Amino acid sequence: MFNFLQSFLSGLPSTSSYEALLQDHENKYATYMEALESDEFKRYNELREFIYNPKNLKFASQQNSPVTGSNENHAQSRAELKREQKLLKQEIKQRKSEFKRLKETKIMKMYFYLKKNYAKSFAEQERWISKFYEDFSKPEIDPRWTDTQIISEKLLNGHHYSPIEDFHIFSENNVVQSGGLLKIRTKEEQKQGLAWDKTYGMVPRTFYFTSGMLTSAHTFRQVYGKFMAKVEIKQVAGTYHAFWLGVDTKKPHINVFKIEGHNLLISLYSDSTTVEKSLKYKLKNGFYIFSLLWSHEKITWFINGKRVFEMANVIDEPMYIAFSSGVYDKRASATTMYVDWVRCYRINS
Repeated sequence: MFNFLQSFLSGLPSTSSYEALLQDHENKYATYMEALESDEFKRYNELREFIYNPKNLKFASQQNSPVTGSNENHAQSRAELKREQKLLKQEIKQRKSEFKRLKETKIMKMYFYLKKNYAKSFAEQERWISKFYEDFSKPEIDPRWTDTQIISEKLLNGHHYSPIEDFHIFSENNVVQSGGLLKIRTKEEQKQGLAWDKTYGMVPRTFYFTSGMLTSAHTFRQVYGKFMAKVEIKQVAGTYHAFWLGVDTKKPHINVFKIEGHNLLISLYSDSTTVEKSLKYKLKNGFYIFSLLWSHEKITWFINGKRVFEMANVIDEPMYIAFSSGVYDKRASATTMYVDWVRCYRINS
């Protein structure tokens, strides 16, 4: 009932139904590939080739060379040819019978059913290659990830910093993994750090909130493709959660989604373009699947498989994936961002 209400109130497919659809399609495709690689399918193809191309079976007496010699030799050759033709007919009959029985086996029936009903969707799936997958099921965070900002690594010996307008500073202690989930915590606690001021540069500051981030900046970057993550929305006043793509500098930057309090945002920043869009969908607290489809021509945002925004592409630079939380209002409260999984694909070319 909750999923139905969530779908009805938000105008979006429910997360559970969309994820079930994704899983069902993956299961069907896996079954289809198992059928293609089975001994039954290999034998099916062999029989089909033989039945519809019986001349592939080479008999010495069936060569096109003329029969020469005595009448006796000629009669012997004709008799031998008739025997081999008879054997060939028997072989075809036997193989047709085997072919018919094989088509009725469970695995071949499944193959025919899937091919008939899902050929187009399977062809679409085969267009994509999985390049990055994480379900956060290990006891420790995978070394593909880093919880340190790229700029802080390059310029600040790994010390975290925040823009002067933020009320939090990142802390690696706030990024943990357990129970099959990534957890990025935002806490009310005092910590000394650096803030970036456009006029004065990096200045010391006391922060009263800490939060965290996780990126693939050191191990995975991609230009174009499909980027998906299942993330729990928690609408807490003064805090934000975000799934985004970034580079070593401030721009370009794409927010696959950002939730600030009760506002659902998507955005794109490049040297030539700034797009900031507040979406009309009223999301309830809970998990959603946020996706970005990025091609040379356009960028499209999706929530639970439904297209929610699209624009012409203006970015052609490999970008890493990232998750982060933070505080934009000092009246904020503690919260935690949960990520169930993330998947990234590129076109199979």
